[in-house]
Amino acid sequence: MYPQNYAPWGQRSLQYWRKIHEELFKKWLEEAGLTFDINTKVVCEEFKVVFQ
Repeated sequence: MYPQNYAPWGQRSLQYWRKIHEELFKKWLEEAGLTFDINTKVVCEEFKVVFQ
């Protein structure tokens, strides 16, 4: 689990990230017949552009 101050998506907080993504995850999982809640594991990946 990431610490509360971990925010690879900029200067936003983890609470902000959860707020804007919770509805999206609920929708996607509902379409697959699954549910999302605060205990659902979410994988966070970080990418670095190496060529453009």
